Amino acid sequence: MPKQLIWFRADLRCHDNPAFWEAAQAAREAQQPLLAVFIITPQQWLAHGLGSNQVGFLLRNLAQLGQQLSQLNIPLKLLNTPDFSSLPKCLVDFCKEQEVQRVYYNQQLEWNERQRDQAVNQSLHQEGITSASFEDQVIFPPGQLRTGKGDYYTVFTPFYRKWLGQLNPQQLTTLPCPAPQPQTHLTSDPVPEQLEEFPPHPYYQQVQSLWPAGEAAALQQLDDFINQALDHYAQARDFPAQPGTSSLSPWLALGVLSARQCLAAAWQATQGRLASKDTGAGVWTSELIWREFYRHLLVGFPRVSRGRAFKPETEKLAWRSLNNPEVQQQFQAWQEGRTGFPLVDAAMRQLVATGWMHNRLRMLTAMFLSKHLLIDWREGESFFMKQLMDADLASNNGGWQWAASTGTDAVPYFRIFNPYSQSKRFDPEGDFIRHWLPELKHLNSKQIHQPPVDKADLFTESSYPQPIIDLKSARERVLQAFQAIKN
Repeated sequence: MPKQLIWFRADLRCHDNPAFWEAAQAAREAQQPLLAVFIITPQQWLAHGLGSNQVGFLLRNLAQLGQQLSQLNIPLKLLNTPDFSSLPKCLVDFCKEQEVQRVYYNQQLEWNERQRDQAVNQSLHQEGITSASFEDQVIFPPGQLRTGKGDYYTVFTPFYRKWLGQLNPQQLTTLPCPAPQPQTHLTSDPVPEQLEEFPPHPYYQQVQSLWPAGEAAALQQLDDFINQALDHYAQARDFPAQPGTSSLSPWLALGVLSARQCLAAAWQATQGRLASKDTGAGVWTSELIWREFYRHLLVGFPRVSRGRAFKPETEKLAWRSLNNPEVQQQFQAWQEGRTGFPLVDAAMRQLVATGWMHNRLRMLTAMFLSKHLLIDWREGESFFMKQLMDADLASNNGGWQWAASTGTDAVPYFRIFNPYSQSKRFDPEGDFIRHWLPELKHLNSKQIHQPPVDKADLFTESSYPQPIIDLKSARERVLQAFQAIKN
């Protein structure tokens, strides 16, 4: 019997899912069964730098999605193929076997994903199978907001103003979950708990336990944030010891929650006042627009999807090589939270233990690696991708290139966060540091930002390490490196 197919990708939800909504409507009108499919591509995920944290979270959310779909009489089928090159044939073979007439999916904006979709559409067309794609990850399709010269925006503030100025409240209307479909004899495939290509690490179970899977959990987190923390977001978001951020990014990264749902909730909570930069809702809205800005850049400047600097001239920067044993040791100390700079180390330990890091600290740790240690930002970007539950190319790459001064609208190369002053400003009592560095919990709120060196304890295991660099000379080194490419 002919069927319709919804292909889930980075949109693991039933509510506010444009492709799913249209597929369900079409299947009902045609009186045909609706199938759902998800395609596991382990080698591609490895090539994209994903780690076991996010892959485990993805599988748990996929299992939750399968349960939701089963209540709608829609079987979720899993296909497994190594990478995107083998995916078109895998999907077409499935469509032919199941007599699928039309495939529905939401667009992804990364370079590899867009190339994959072109190949899929061509293969489907050759077999007489049609496809329909829908905008999902952004409010404005990439290319719709342009400068007066017709170019993509490369500076956030004018993009932000244009975004707000062009916004129609109807664009924030969210779609309901489709109604149940007629019964079908097909059953859903079981979702594996793990993939052998992504073995668990020592913190894996702890990390997974911190992030409940499924659309209901994501919507509850959104509701709690809107009702309890949104009003104070502008004041609290920079202080990592406080629960001042939304912590929604892991669900957003997998599309378990949509940016439109977030914006709609903020709109409703403020009666449409999203433009005020001095309110919690206004500041949070600007952060969501930053997220969209980076997605537009993926399309306008595909090189950022392919490991290249947004500013081509910065490719000439003389990064310190990891082949140098001293540099390798410093990189490892950064990864393990042993640099001797308390707030940097606390942040890195938070990342490894929870699969997440506070945004203020992402900027600090990224700048410490790329500027104070003069290690290529791509090494840090890759490490974050492997650890993060919210691993997302657009935001991770955009943030790293911003900190390293190689990206769009980046911080000027001579602006370098001082880890001591950042610590005193954003963790004034040292509460965040004490939580993640218990070896420093005995220090008072003045000492904890820059611990005194205890010469007697330098070689004991429990001692906190001395700083691995001198901040002044490290600053001079990176300034010289940037000046060299300017000259």
